[in-house]
Amino acid sequence: MRQHRFQKSITAGKRLGVAALVVAAVVLTATPSQAQIRPDARIGFFTNGSNLTLGGGFQMKFDRPFAFEPTAEFIFANNETRLFFSGDLQYYFWLREVNLYAGAGLGVLSTSYNGYTNTTVGLNLLTGIDFRATGFIPYVQAKIFIANGTSAQLAFGIRF
Repeated sequence: MRQHRFQKSITAGKRLGVAALVVAAVVLTATPSQAQIRPDARIGFFTNGSNLTLGGGFQMKFDRPFAFEPTAEFIFANNETRLFFSGDLQYYFWLREVNLYAGAGLGVLSTSYNGYTNTTVGLNLLTGIDFRATGFIPYVQAKIFIANGTSAQLAFGIRF
């Protein structure tokens, strides 16, 4: 029975994953040539189990108050391989020394254990603050992943 559930999840996850890639491709190709693209690296923790995460992605600002940020993260979990992918649209509130932002997007969590894979697709809600610096931008971000359950993540990173 367990194997059947995983097979069903994989099929639904693949369909939503393909849809997410199509949306990302449309956003990336619709971006003006003057877009600012910044790669980033991050470290964080998920609240359920305090699992360490390491990952990266890039942020694309395609209009002054908006940015699109796809990311991929490896989650260190006992006896499992867990990968978390997200594509989030962010809205910036410009301030003097810092920038506050809030956003939402699609999250995909893939968990492999003993040869079985389960893919969960859900909604990301996030907020963060980045600090203006010369050459790089440090940031702190809180994210909630809503799917079959709810997970929260606190991440620290640098945009180059």
